[in-house]
Amino acid sequence: MRIAIVTATTTDRVTGVAEYLINLVANLQAIDARNEYHVITTRDNRYMFDLHAPNFAEVTLPLRQRPWLLMRGLYHAWQAAVFPLWCAWRRIDLVHLPNTLLVSPLLSSIVTIHDVTELKTRKYSGLRTLVRRTMIESAIRFSRTIIADSDSTAADLRAMGARRVTTIHLGFDRTAAGRAHDAEAARRCLDQHGVEAGRYAIAIGTLMKHKNLPNLVRAFARLPAGIAQKLVIVGARDNAYDDVAAAIAAAGGAANVALLDYVTMEEKEVLLRNAGLLCLISAYEGFGLPVLEAQAVGVPVLISNVSSLPEIAGDGAVAVDPDDVGAIAAALERCFVDAGLRHKLVAAGHANVLRFSWRRCAEETLAAYERAGAAA
Repeated sequence: MRIAIVTATTTDRVTGVAEYLINLVANLQAIDARNEYHVITTRDNRYMFDLHAPNFAEVTLPLRQRPWLLMRGLYHAWQAAVFPLWCAWRRIDLVHLPNTLLVSPLLSSIVTIHDVTELKTRKYSGLRTLVRRTMIESAIRFSRTIIADSDSTAADLRAMGARRVTTIHLGFDRTAAGRAHDAEAARRCLDQHGVEAGRYAIAIGTLMKHKNLPNLVRAFARLPAGIAQKLVIVGARDNAYDDVAAAIAAAGGAANVALLDYVTMEEKEVLLRNAGLLCLISAYEGFGLPVLEAQAVGVPVLISNVSSLPEIAGDGAVAVDPDDVGAIAAALERCFVDAGLRHKLVAAGHANVLRFSWRRCAEETLAAYERAGAAA
């Protein structure tokens, strides 16, 4: 079987979907020497993929990620007008679209939908939400199979009418948890942001509306003095930036909250492993990789009690109503001061991450490819 994996619409930075693709492609190369793969990249993201297996080939489109709107327009024009012809020429049996995109009835496709956040929360503007809904509906209508990251997302898709949905959890690379860091470099990183190990809370994720960060800021501001030193928010600016900045100003300003932008992988790892608590109290999440990243390095976790987060976190997190600022504040305080609870969360978190494997994710994805190919 000839399979095309389209990576073109991932960003040129290693964020969620890119991490999924990097690990999926790496593990497919390790387990599948029989099928033929064509990995479609752009000039900007091709550096992410180490294609060394003889049955894996790269096709690089003459596109760059910026400006974003132009790139997306050119990509969709290519997918609609050129890609079906290319697939016919190369006799492609199956196309894997690994995030939410328009699905052509001209192609035999399998689609990964990581979440339907835009349909459950105010993630985007009205026009962009309409476009995303159209993309999801095209996947429901025209794809051979939809892969969902969680049972929660799979249930949401079935409620929209999807019949062919399979849950394949993302994996997790536990080797990163054991990676050594230079102690002096780590100390400089903490000093730069004015925090001490174990005395701050951290939130990781792009500053989008569904991340519910203003409520987290408001809850953190209610903590009694001395409970926690600072709230560190790590994430590229997006449509919730103004709301978050306003909440920080109302809560006393940058003395209590460090609002960082996109940071290097090394800096993120240092900030996470030295945190006293990871907070992910989103209004909706399709999976929530930061939960596993924190559990792997022994950091207690506070999550919202909605969507996929309880499913992914297992027993290794405290869950709270994301709309209840008082309840969030009480949970924050408890997670910092209750030593017994912290010990329990750390132990349960270490056990929980063992459920997730990129190798298993690749094996289950390959099985989905083969089922889709057999049904053609």
